[in-house]
Amino acid sequence: MATNSYVSLEPGAEKTLVPGFIPKFNSSSPLSLDLSLNFIFMVAFIIVAATAMGMAVYGYGVLRLGVFGDSSEQRLTRGKKIGQKALGGFLGISIAYLTILTLNPDMLRTSISLEKLRVGSKVTSLPSVPTTTPVNRQNPQIPKNNDDPKGWEAIKNDAQVRAFLRNLPNGGISVNKSVCINPTQTSCTTVGSLPQSTLTMLTQLRNICSGRIMITGGVEAGHSSHGPGLTPIDLSLNDNDFTKCIQSFPKSSKVPIRNSRGDPLCFKDKVYEKFGFTFCDEISTDRHLHVYQ
Repeated sequence: MATNSYVSLEPGAEKTLVPGFIPKFNSSSPLSLDLSLNFIFMVAFIIVAATAMGMAVYGYGVLRLGVFGDSSEQRLTRGKKIGQKALGGFLGISIAYLTILTLNPDMLRTSISLEKLRVGSKVTSLPSVPTTTPVNRQNPQIPKNNDDPKGWEAIKNDAQVRAFLRNLPNGGISVNKSVCINPTQTSCTTVGSLPQSTLTMLTQLRNICSGRIMITGGVEAGHSSHGPGLTPIDLSLNDNDFTKCIQSFPKSSKVPIRNSRGDPLCFKDKVYEKFGFTFCDEISTDRHLHVYQ
């Protein structure tokens, strides 16, 4: 025995409601709520119209015309009133029907223009919502053609260098900020493409100095002397144990370097040498070492 599925508010099953049309049901088509309501609405209209016409016939024919031989004034008056009210009701419902049919036929079809809602295995899919692909800031996509291949290469290798520094003995070496997402960004720190001499120096530094060692400047843009493949880096001096270790290094006899404005870059008598590198206590609001070879 076949079982009919239920289809709710299905536009495809709608029938235009016109006088004289009564929707038919059969077991070969799914049951439609619209079709059911149309049938009920049409039956109700026919009943009301038939009742009004019946009352009009009764009022004018039976009472008013005295079909049964009673032509008293009282019966005639009563028949007239009943007939007038019945005709008025019939004309009222007819005018209302024609008005709705003219202005908004969907109301007569009991349609509220909803999408198909099926109960069963067939479900109408909802419109897809546009989505955006999130940017992977740790591994930015390297374009095929770019004007700074060294900068992009440094970003690409950053994760590998960070892992090496983090896993050094005695607590490793940290980096203060996340990797840059492009070679021109400055509010970030990139350590990829640091030369092997700098990595060797950092390994030796970690072996002899206690305290926290943190890189605050790598090969990213914004430094006059830093860059991919170049030795300079900046190290934080916010840890007392690490600062004391640096101050125990031999002082440098080299002529102190100057910044791009020609002013001294380092504090006087606070330039040290170790592992073939110069450790300059740089004059800045954020106290740090400028380390270079």
